[in-house]
Amino acid sequence: LNLSSNHIQYIDRNIFHSLEKLYLQNNEINSLQLTFLYSLKNLKELNLDFNRLTFLPEKIFQINFNLIYLSLQGNDLNYLTNYSFYGLNNLIHLNLARNRLQFLSNQQPFQYLNSLKILNLDRNLQMNITKNILKDLSKTLIELSLQNCNLTKINFSLNFFYSLQRLKLSSNYLKELPKNFLNYSILSIDLQRNLFTFIPNLFEYNSSNLIDLDLSSNQISYLNQYDLLKYSNLKTIGLTANPLDCNCHLQWIKQ
Repeated sequence: LNLSSNHIQYIDRNIFHSLEKLYLQNNEINSLQLTFLYSLKNLKELNLDFNRLTFLPEKIFQINFNLIYLSLQGNDLNYLTNYSFYGLNNLIHLNLARNRLQFLSNQQPFQYLNSLKILNLDRNLQMNITKNILKDLSKTLIELSLQNCNLTKINFSLNFFYSLQRLKLSSNYLKELPKNFLNYSILSIDLQRNLFTFIPNLFEYNSSNLIDLDLSSNQISYLNQYDLLKYSNLKTIGLTANPLDCNCHLQWIKQ
């Protein structure tokens, strides 16, 4: 059922009992009007993008255990609690982009998301991300997106993600990354539009499964061939819009 862009403020909890897909983006629903979720135990997909949510009532999703897709993009969420996603054990895709999320260092807001594979936190401009916040997703997460989050530094390694394949960190202010930053499961990493001056060393050893590395629009002026040889399976590398010095040091590329 698609009810997007209808200026909806309230939904009666006694209707839509059997719905599996509900799209409510671009309405005027606030956090106190989410009680209609208590009657939607068959729901599999829910889109609440661009409403007026400022918080998620604790255990609001407790009977939505069939939900596999949840999008809350473009609201005004500024915090989550340890019980914000209680009950969503089967959720696969969570979109929290374009909010105002901030975390406490000891929080575990994702602890009940035992099946989550895709997490989007793009454009949360004041977000203070820590290892403790993400660690409960270490076994299942395949894609993590932290684009345009005003990140100047990441103080911890992400190599505790055993299944992570795609990492998106574009449009931040990163100059370097921690040693042994990633696990060997990673296939693609997007580092476009940052402040790198060199190709970062992402793994403990030279061998990795990485096939796609995008460093376009950074500050790289010099390429060392040994920096690339570390990635033996690399198929594509993006280096456009870098201030590369085109001199004899780059002759090895032709070879």
